[in-house]
Amino acid sequence: MSRKFVVNVWGINGDAIGEGSARVLMDAWLSMCRSVNVLIVNTGKNGITVRHGDNGCLEMRIAIPRISNSKFARALSHRLFGYLAPSVLLNVDSFVFSIISLTMFRSAFAHANRIHTYNFWFAFLSIFFPGLRRKLVYTELGGEWALVATGRASRVIRLRYAYLGRWVLGHVRVIAQSETNKRDMVRCGVPSSNLVVVQHARTDPNLFRPTVPKLTDVFNVLYVGRIVPQKGLHILTEASNILVNRRGVRNVIFTVIGPAGGFGINGTTSYYRSVIQYIHEHSLSAHYRFMGYKPLNELIDAYSRANVYVLPSTQDASPSSVTEAQMCGTPVIGTRSGGMLEMIKDGVTGFLVPVEDPVTLAEKLELLYAHPEECNKMGANARKWAVSRFSTRTFASELMEALFDNQRGLDTL
Repeated sequence: MSRKFVVNVWGINGDAIGEGSARVLMDAWLSMCRSVNVLIVNTGKNGITVRHGDNGCLEMRIAIPRISNSKFARALSHRLFGYLAPSVLLNVDSFVFSIISLTMFRSAFAHANRIHTYNFWFAFLSIFFPGLRRKLVYTELGGEWALVATGRASRVIRLRYAYLGRWVLGHVRVIAQSETNKRDMVRCGVPSSNLVVVQHARTDPNLFRPTVPKLTDVFNVLYVGRIVPQKGLHILTEASNILVNRRGVRNVIFTVIGPAGGFGINGTTSYYRSVIQYIHEHSLSAHYRFMGYKPLNELIDAYSRANVYVLPSTQDASPSSVTEAQMCGTPVIGTRSGGMLEMIKDGVTGFLVPVEDPVTLAEKLELLYAHPEECNKMGANARKWAVSRFSTRTFASELMEALFDNQRGLDTL
């Protein structure tokens, strides 16, 4: 009996696969190659690069023209879309990649038993090709469905999700990252019958583990992520102003790791400049350390060293940084948004605070600062919780089941 064949139109920069959530996803796909033949399509720098893996896995990286690299396009998009400009540019790059992929891999698509993608625009274009659409499974990585469901989305986000997104996801099989994400999609009009849940916030407990002692001479608050509005760093700066200048907590450092802008767009942005300006205007500069990108070993040390990890996102689908911090024995303060509702045990492994509420965030930070023993206990609880719930051990098998165990429903879409 011949092995099944899956094409995964991913579209991520192949050079960025080695770390973070991309590494977890890649490891899962490589694991699936033990049972099925897999072709992974990513982007690269020069022409077409072919990488042969073990057990029937093949990765092809294709160079694409990137509109986001154009200074003119960046300036125009910032003028038209403001803080949403990086996201808009990345969507344009994604659309170009999708068109090229559809053209280059027609034969592979014809022979595939399944076609999977993380790329919304590839899923969108597949709607117009019934033979491709019937084979397609799309994993939704975006968390903006929560904004649409609660009426907080901008016009651009409503166009992408409430109108185009709802239409596309009504015609293909969809993997949601959490039960919360699924509920938000259903609230936005996506048929529940099209959705299957595979928890994506997975972390290797053997890799992410406590490596260095916690700091004791200063209270170290860590933020890891892109410096973009939806990650809520501005909420953390407002909370730090309350904590330092109103509550008088001076022995505290806020460590920020991550790039300004989006994936692949790492220069300064208007949002990043506004965050820096707020910190300067409120005399908080001595309390902030912006570290930029950090390699994996240094990132794990940073998680381990931190007294608390904070992710004050306005919306987030299933942030892997939460489970990474928990695996490293660090309590997490997150928002009641998206997958974090399922990832943090409120009052046990950290705290859940309302979205865009710097006052409550400051209160929880002060509570952990004033009670270091309780903070350490929550960190130990976080490690046990994350290992039991978010290990990578069963991730590949769950993805495989989502791809192939819904044959009847997929074929009738």
